[in-house]
Amino acid sequence: TTPDGTRCNLPVPLHSIQYCTAPPVELEPGSARECTITVVEMDTLDCAHALVQQGHIPVVLNMASKTCPGGAYLTGTGTQEEMLFRRSNYSQTLKHGMGPVRYPLADGGGVYSPAVTVFMHGPDKGYAPMQAPFEA
Repeated sequence: TTPDGTRCNLPVPLHSIQYCTAPPVELEPGSARECTITVVEMDTLDCAHALVQQGHIPVVLNMASKTCPGGAYLTGTGTQEEMLFRRSNYSQTLKHGMGPVRYPLADGGGVYSPAVTVFMHGPDKGYAPMQAPFEA
């Protein structure tokens, strides 16, 4: 429910894809594109939200625990991974689709979650529900 009392239905999350080893990267000749990388001191999801509002499609990198999905987000710990899980439906993306992601993750492995819905502000706004959730 948003601050003005509006109920917000979240989409059924897409499933995550687990990689047991780093996938090979093959580029077609001439397929390289220009990429700009900028480093900012900002909350991960606040930055993603700002990029969405500017018309971009952000990719959010989770510096994740390889043994415990979400780290200790249920106990109130406040690292980057816990904030991602606490403020979105990220944990659900690990349980839907092709079955749960298996932990611990393999060395060189990872998980790709293509459409995570962020629906809560961060601790600076008391984890209030967002008026307009967004996908990253």
